[in-house]
Amino acid sequence: IFIEKWANELGIPIKANLVDFNYIVQKVWDENFNYDMYMLGWGLTLYPDYLVDFFHSKRMGPGDFNTPGYNNPEFDKVADEFLAATSIEEARKLAFKLQEMLAEDLPYLVLFSSPIHEAYRADQIVFPYEETLDGLQGVNALPAAVKTVE
Repeated sequence: IFIEKWANELGIPIKANLVDFNYIVQKVWDENFNYDMYMLGWGLTLYPDYLVDFFHSKRMGPGDFNTPGYNNPEFDKVADEFLAATSIEEARKLAFKLQEMLAEDLPYLVLFSSPIHEAYRADQIVFPYEETLDGLQGVNALPAAVKTVE
């Protein structure tokens, strides 16, 4: 509702349509992109491979994550290079380049970010790797590999 109010104050006539989560998901993942704007939350990982998931043209279509239908061949090229990067330094440079492209093209507008704080007992859990980027909840942190201490 606050977005509707602010947009109208700026002279942009929009009407908020309050619906439940499942309705939004059904509409957003429709192959016709039959909407003007939506608000939905994501839990993102520290390692920015979600940039590829959300914006590579190969991820467009029903049920996939490129819901805005963003299609930029140069972005795709850099995204493929990012996925093939063999060092954190190389991946970091490419991720910054991807973010610059997205900042220019604006297929998404991020409204806010809420940090996630995770707590665990180090005497009860053993990580089979060090310096994980994604914490306990992230996909790239390999949560299935975490073992409890016996």
